Amino acid sequence: MTSRQFCAFFYADLGEDLFECKKCGRSRKQSPGTDYRNLLGHLGTKHAGYVEGCTGHEAAAASTVNRFGFVDDIKLTIYLWMRWIIQCNLPITEVENKLTRKVVTMKPTTVRAMKVYLRYVAGKVDQTIASEMGESFGLMFDRWTCNFLHLLGIFAGYVMSGVRHQRLLDLFPMDDSPPRAHRVGSECVRKGLGMVRFFIGDNCSTNQCIATKLGVPVIG
Repeated sequence: MTSRQFCAFFYADLGEDLFECKKCGRSRKQSPGTDYRNLLGHLGTKHAGYVEGCTGHEAAAASTVNRFGFVDDIKLTIYLWMRWIIQCNLPITEVENKLTRKVVTMKPTTVRAMKVYLRYVAGKVDQTIASEMGESFGLMFDRWTCNFLHLLGIFAGYVMSGVRHQRLLDLFPMDDSPPRAHRVGSECVRKGLGMVRFFIGDNCSTNQCIATKLGVPVIG
């Protein structure tokens, strides 16, 4: 473990360069750029054997270093880049834009790395949604149009722990592309049509036909 990780495990950040030792409650000041010498010095003087204690706790823990309240620099960098491009609706190539790299505080990464982690995160999200949906849920269609671009979103509606949830399962353009070219969410959650309990959509003949074939009521 690095010095930073040891300090994150043994100290609580009080702000203004002050840290409180979790073992004895004493406050220590640590100026930026001093390599945690003051904090580690306190541990070595007052809490001998802290290294063995921390590594032993880490080995016994079922999870990773996230239990200690910190993550490694690589995962933090990827997370910050993901947050940047998703919340700002930017193309993934933005991570390699030279001007962007000059103005952001994140460490550089690549489009290839982002694709790997985004696929991994998407898979985890699909697993979470599939688990939450259970075996009883409703489906809803929602259309969105911008100029000549027509999109159709498929949502799942369900109740978990007494709280209603609405999740986007799939979003694809309404064009002449083969249907399977856009079916991502519906395949990832792997739910059968027999689990659908109701259908939400505009009260049109198409939606009524879908609801009839599913054998469920239509709400719209």
